Amino acid sequence: MEYTGISNFTNYRSRALETFITANDVFTPDELDKICEIMSRKELFMGQVAIEQDEEILKNSRKSNIAWVSPDEETVWIFRRLNKVIEDVNNNHFNFVLNGYDSLQYTEYSAKYEGKYDYHIDSFLGANPPPTMIEFRKLSFTFLLSEPEVDYKGGQMEILVSHNGPAVPIMKKGSILFFPSFLLHRVAEVTEGKRKSLVGWVTGPKFR
Repeated sequence: MEYTGISNFTNYRSRALETFITANDVFTPDELDKICEIMSRKELFMGQVAIEQDEEILKNSRKSNIAWVSPDEETVWIFRRLNKVIEDVNNNHFNFVLNGYDSLQYTEYSAKYEGKYDYHIDSFLGANPPPTMIEFRKLSFTFLLSEPEVDYKGGQMEILVSHNGPAVPIMKKGSILFFPSFLLHRVAEVTEGKRKSLVGWVTGPKFR
C-alpha cells in the first residue's frame, strides 16, 4: 500500500520514508573492473565543501581527491545502468519527484592523508544556495568501487538517523547506497588502503 497522505497509524507512518536502500550486483565483476580502469585515468583534485568556510575548517572536515565524470562515449553505459536502478529504487522506496543529474563525482579517500568526510548533508537548506546547486538535491547515492577490509579499512559510511547513533549500511564492492540528501552522513577515516567510489545527487523541485 502506497503512503499518500496523513495517517493515524504510527507504525505505518514511520515506514513511509526509507532511511536508506542498498542495491547490489548492478554491475558484473568485469564491468566493475572496467569502471575502475576508466576512473584510474582521471585527473584528481582536492575535494571541497559547497558552502564557504575558512581553509582550516575545510582542511579538517574533508580529506579526499575527486574528479567529475560526465556521460560521454566511454561512460554513457554507466549512466544508463544507474538511471534504471535510480528509477526503480525511487519508485519502490522513496517516491520523490526527480528530474535527473548531469555528472558523477569519482572520489578517493586514502589512508596516506587520513581520508575522510565529516558529517554533512548534500542538500542546501536556506535562501541563498551555492550557484552550482541549480536544482534541489533530493536523492544521494554512493557506488562503492573498492572492497571493504580488502582494499581498505575504516572508511565506513555512517548515516545519522536518530539520537541513538548512526546507521552503518553493509556494503561491498559494487554496492550502491541510496539515501535522502537531507540526512546527515559521513565517511569515517580510512585507516588502511584506499576507498574509491562514484557519488551522485539526483535533483528535482523543492519538497512540498
